Amino acid sequence: MLLQLDKPFMAMASVVIVMQPHSGAVLAKSVYRMLGNFAGGAVAVLLFSLFEQQTAMLLAGLALWVFFCTAGAARQRNAQSYGFVLAGYTACIVALPELSTPEHIFVTATLRISEIMIGILCACAVSEIIFPETVSEILYRAAKKRFTMFDDFVRNVLNGRIRQDEVETMQLRFISDVAALDGYGAAASLEAGAAVHKERVRLFNSDFMSVSTSFYPLYAFTRDILPPSSAAVREAVEDALQ
Repeated sequence: MLLQLDKPFMAMASVVIVMQPHSGAVLAKSVYRMLGNFAGGAVAVLLFSLFEQQTAMLLAGLALWVFFCTAGAARQRNAQSYGFVLAGYTACIVALPELSTPEHIFVTATLRISEIMIGILCACAVSEIIFPETVSEILYRAAKKRFTMFDDFVRNVLNGRIRQDEVETMQLRFISDVAALDGYGAAASLEAGAAVHKERVRLFNSDFMSVSTSFYPLYAFTRDILPPSSAAVREAVEDALQ
């Protein structure tokens, strides 16, 4: 309010929106929230400069922008998807109230970006200074735990200590864990010195997905497809699995 912002509550709302338990996650969400707001505000100003007296054309351009951002949000994951969402609806929030007063569009866009930036800077400062907890450490602990669980899972399946329904449930859980690790990696990539770690995690995730999705079809093949008379083939496949 001291800075004479039009909607100072937006700064507070931005803090609530981007605040996460881990500093890397705050940075990731903040960066893409900032980029999304910049892009949306810039597009709104550009459309008004091109079609100031042509409301139909301006709305058509806005619709195309929202279409593009929706496609980008559907294609991307994690904070990148969030950035596309922000870019789409920020352009609408900035542009639509000013259809009858186009001369105010630049001030409106500038004020919104300023309000968002103040909230983002406060959230990042607090998350980095007061009890920061990096995502990298959580990522390594999660990856190590997942590897151990999968190793135990393979051993128990091959030794017949897990029921069929449990095998399928665990398999789905491992696949969903890959997506979770990918989300941690995206957040950790913005932390200092995380570039090498991110590449290692990416390779680990890729190998983990390959192994987990290859093991289950082989297991199902030996269980359901091989006839009992194919003892030699079954023994060969089981030796390979072992």
